[in-house]
Amino acid sequence: MIQTKTGDALLVNLVKVWESYNIYSKMMDRSFDYLNRYYLKNSELKMVGETCSHMFHEQIYSNERKRAITEAILDQISNDRQGNAINKEIVKKNIQVFVDLGLIKPKPMRDSKQNVFYWAGDRNLSVYDDFFEVQFLKKT
Repeated sequence: MIQTKTGDALLVNLVKVWESYNIYSKMMDRSFDYLNRYYLKNSELKMVGETCSHMFHEQIYSNERKRAITEAILDQISNDRQGNAINKEIVKKNIQVFVDLGLIKPKPMRDSKQNVFYWAGDRNLSVYDDFFEVQFLKKT
């Protein structure tokens, strides 16, 4: 679904995939809560939530796709600066994916007020810095 998309369609589909992935990751994390607490915590293996985040990073966010996503975001920002209408929420969510993928020991969470799933953990902006910020600063 996401492999053949480019530009705006890529950004929209990535947000859909990311939001679905967050929901499924939270379900898996909760389903394997006992495993997390009593086995994985005392071993050198990653917690289920960390593994989910790592798998998304490996499977969906390859370096080539990160470049395509960055270009699509930068094109949207450029369009906005030229006065064209863009979907700012999609751009914001795509940038947030870069931030979330850099989390250390990520854990899927749920905001019950807004009924939204998100990732929590110690912030490490390495993915954001390497694949978005540097390109953003060069282009603008």
